[in-house]
Amino acid sequence: MGQRHADNKHQDSGIQGVRTQHAPVRQRSLDPVLSPRASTQHLPHCLRRILGISWKDHVTNKDVLRQSGLPSLFALLSQRRLRWLGHVSRIDNGRIPKDVLYGELATGSRPTGRPVLRYKDVLKRDMRAGDIDPACWEAVAADRNRWRHAVKAGLQLSERGGKNSGMREDSADDKD
Repeated sequence: MGQRHADNKHQDSGIQGVRTQHAPVRQRSLDPVLSPRASTQHLPHCLRRILGISWKDHVTNKDVLRQSGLPSLFALLSQRRLRWLGHVSRIDNGRIPKDVLYGELATGSRPTGRPVLRYKDVLKRDMRAGDIDPACWEAVAADRNRWRHAVKAGLQLSERGGKNSGMREDSADDKD
């Protein structure tokens, strides 16, 4: 049988003369609650370091994003969701993402009270914020270049605070 090392990196595989090497496995979560690196605060933190802005300067995250020339995090997430929606609408029928997006449950009921937002509801909100008609978006999404242009124009519209931008207004402490 193989010989065990003190550092425990090499383990006996059970086959004479063969050792396997196992590195410690770290799992990263994409959930912002579990993983601070995936949170929405990570981007402004990195930008502060790049731009040389300290927390002692009392500059808000919104101002940091404005100085860097990047859109708001809400707009970035909205853009990613809409780009994914266009992609899924163009893939072949029968693929799992398309079936999940267009599928409906045959049975079941939702609890009373305000319904929890479904992913479709969030997509419709994003389309309205970008001035894309939720009733006929599929015709636009069928052409990749038209959809890309519509999403980009919608991002600019929502950044300027266009109709139904979906962005909440900041609290009174952010006003000058």
